[in-house]
Order: sequence, then structure tokens, then C-alpha cells
Amino acid sequence: MRGGDVCNHVTYINKGIFRIYNVVHDEEQTVNFAFEGNFITDYSSFVSRQSTSDYIVAMEDAEILQLRYDDMQAAYLKSAIWERFGRLIAEYILMFVVERNKSLLFNTPEERYLNLMKERPKVIANMPLKYIASYLGITPEALSRIRKRMAEG
Repeated sequence: MRGGDVCNHVTYINKGIFRIYNVVHDEEQTVNFAFEGNFITDYSSFVSRQSTSDYIVAMEDAEILQLRYDDMQAAYLKSAIWERFGRLIAEYILMFVVERNKSLLFNTPEERYLNLMKERPKVIANMPLKYIASYLGITPEALSRIRKRMAEG
């Protein structure tokens, strides 16, 4: 998916790693990383049918399942189970966004890095440092200083 598009899918990742980012003042700012077992979408664009600012890129070969907007809407009309499924996806996405916003508002960059190491070690193990720094809202140099302080004990 590219910025300016309308998000037409909710995607489930069977295999692979994805990076979600926005371009702000000609710089990429990482919004999220997604791995197997995760859903990815710009839910606001998906629901509102408005254009997205998100770019979603596979970082390696991937295997995905996609639910198209029209198919999901038709399924909602046919079954309460599908409506529940849609609600659970929305809740999953909302909880992530709320927790990420709280982290950016209330935690120091070092606390954000420590939480990322604890809660999402796959990000640390699989993503380049420049993307991790961007996700944490800091420069790669600041991340290097944090990592150096942690290594020194």
C-alpha cells in the first residue's frame, strides 16, 4: 500500500515481516512493524474510504491473506460471527494505537527501547537500527547512545 491510496484490505500475515511508515517532511517515519500472526491495515482509511498516508512494505518474502473491504461488508450482513471478527480486528488495532501513543507521550526514549526489547524482541532482532530509531521517535545516533549506555551497564 502506498500513501494516497485508499486502503482496500485488512491483511493477515501468515509469513513475513512488514514495515509501516509515513513520509513527513520528506523523511520516512516508522509507524509499526508487523510479523506473522499480525493483522495490518490502515484501519481509518479502510473504514472511512479516505486516502491513507501509510506505506506498507514487505521486508522479506511474505505470505498473506487479504480481506477486501466489499467482501468484509457483505460478510458482516450475512453473519454475526463476521461482525464479531471485524470488531475484534478493530479492537486489536485500537489497543495498539492507544498504547503506542501513551508510550510516545509518557516514556523516555530509553524506556521505549527497553519496552520494545521486552515486548517485541522480533523487532530488535529483525529490523535495521534506523527503522527502530524512527519507530522510537529518535535519531539513529540517539539510539546508538542508548545502546552504548545499556552495554556499559
